[in-house]
Amino acid sequence: IVSELSDAAGEHLSLARTLIELGDLAEATVIIFQSSTEAASLHIPVVEAVLAQGAQLRLDQTQHLGGRAWQLGYQLCELSRDARLFSFAAALGGSYARLYTRAKLVGENAESVMYAAYLGVGDQVQDFRTFQDHVVGRTRSDLVFKGAVADHARSVYSGMIHMHRDARRAEASQTNRNLVLSEGAHADSVPNLEIEENDVRCSHASAVGPIDPDELFYLATRGIAPEVAERLILLGFFDDLLSRTNSLASAHYVREEVAKRLALNATTGRTTR
Repeated sequence: IVSELSDAAGEHLSLARTLIELGDLAEATVIIFQSSTEAASLHIPVVEAVLAQGAQLRLDQTQHLGGRAWQLGYQLCELSRDARLFSFAAALGGSYARLYTRAKLVGENAESVMYAAYLGVGDQVQDFRTFQDHVVGRTRSDLVFKGAVADHARSVYSGMIHMHRDARRAEASQTNRNLVLSEGAHADSVPNLEIEENDVRCSHASAVGPIDPDELFYLATRGIAPEVAERLILLGFFDDLLSRTNSLASAHYVREEVAKRLALNATTGRTTR
């Protein structure tokens, strides 16, 4: 699914809704790519997925909007008994881009895996909100979101794991890691837990900081220029997620864009957009 605005002049509004319904034991892979021109625009994409018993959905979303675009995105996946979800999101563009992602596990033995990679440069804001909603017991969810910000960009992550009453023996993990590449950049990370039941297993981890100077020093002693070393470390930072996407083409595109946009401009010392 490709959502792309034309080069027509003027401001734009994009309201895209994707509804995915999978029957018992059905399997599907859905790949969504969003882009726009540099015209001012507002995007409100909605993705809703309903997975029946034993269904499996692999869902990739890549957002590379223009520099004057705003996004308010919403993704909801509801999983019945024995259903499986693997979701990957990449956020590269936009002036302000928000994506709210919710996995609602309503059947025993349902499993949700949600990964995301995001990069902010210039004055971009990348905003992720997540909700791992365990309605019944013996369900599992895993979330890993990684991002990097440079120049004066900002990232915001806020995540919630909710264990309902009667969600016994449910398991959930939540990890958010951020690299801050410039003094003017900023990253916020706010993990949350709401537990209404005993006999559950929950974990969350959050980290914000610069690239490890020991890693830069190690590469420098091997004759690698600092700007190249930084790009290599960043690509490695994202690569464990990109190696597990549902589409090799999507992973290749994100790798190329990250490498290109982290290239240092020799005259300005700023990352390219």
